[in-house]
Amino acid sequence: MTNFDWLEYVNDPNVKSILADDIEGINSVEDYIKFGEKSGLTHLVTDGKSAQPKILNDIFYNEKNYPYILKQFDSTEHGFKYHMKIYKIDFHLFEKYLENDFR
Repeated sequence: MTNFDWLEYVNDPNVKSILADDIEGINSVEDYIKFGEKSGLTHLVTDGKSAQPKILNDIFYNEKNYPYILKQFDSTEHGFKYHMKIYKIDFHLFEKYLENDFR
């Protein structure tokens, strides 16, 4: 895992958020990533409870099921009490996954 300064990341003025209204009707992590890619999505943040859409909470507990999602930060590994994780989306692996050619 790389050293990732999440405070610097979230304070970056170039970081955008996808609003809940934008994602109505998205029912899978894959569909969310496809949608988000068009909006410049590069990372996912979840605490396993309050992610929007709710389907992103599954990544928190089952990261091995998403080989194209690379964990960049886990708050408990840095001594925080609030547990949240930040993941980077590897779009090359994502495309291979969608093509059923993931190795």
